Amino acid sequence: MRKIIILILFFLPSILQAQTESPKSIIIDMTTGINVNLFEPKFGNASDCLLSAKTISPFIKGRFSYFFSSRWGAFVNLKIASATYSGKDYSNMIPNLYYNLGDDFKENNTTILHDGSIGGTYRIENKNWSIRTRLGIGIGEMLAKSPYFTIKEKGNNNLYYIKYTTGDTYMEVDELPFLNPGISLSYKYDDDILFNVDINYTQFIQKTGYTYYLTDAYTQKIIEKRKFAPKNLSGNLEIGLGVSFSF
Repeated sequence: MRKIIILILFFLPSILQAQTESPKSIIIDMTTGINVNLFEPKFGNASDCLLSAKTISPFIKGRFSYFFSSRWGAFVNLKIASATYSGKDYSNMIPNLYYNLGDDFKENNTTILHDGSIGGTYRIENKNWSIRTRLGIGIGEMLAKSPYFTIKEKGNNNLYYIKYTTGDTYMEVDELPFLNPGISLSYKYDDDILFNVDINYTQFIQKTGYTYYLTDAYTQKIIEKRKFAPKNLSGNLEIGLGVSFSF
């Protein structure tokens, strides 16, 4: 959260300074909707286990936009989302040589995640309708998970543990930079109020690697350790409805 606040405070003065250079044109958006995680955890693609929130989760968002011309502007965006550990079946992360006897996923634990972004926006207006496109860069929190399985080897009674870690550590919430293109379709209810459909896509831009451990359940000896090359995490689609106030 600290990195998000620093990002916004660093760029906000340059946006507000533009008010001295052109007529005032401000839009404040309040939006609520759902996040749709597009991740697919599987053996060899363990990086996606970082996105361990449920496939669909709710959010609320506030956005401050300043247009320094009739079409071009800049924005600051802050989002709060409620995230719960996924109940998705992770058994396809286990090699075919083993049976899954259990895991430690905490499906009912819920936490609050934050992200903030800043960027440019372009507006097209036609009577009461308008379209605003955006491209931002920001820092976002994600719900992380180090999957842990108890497994049995097929054809005998050997028991093992499988664990995935980010690097060599266990973590539950991490902050990563992202790109955030989006679009808003707005209808002007009166001079000061607009109703919006808001669509955004978040793509984390920092690659993340995972380490795979296979450990003997009886001796605790590490049988196999494999590091997967860093990969980009899958994206996050955001769909919301909201109201805007223009000044």
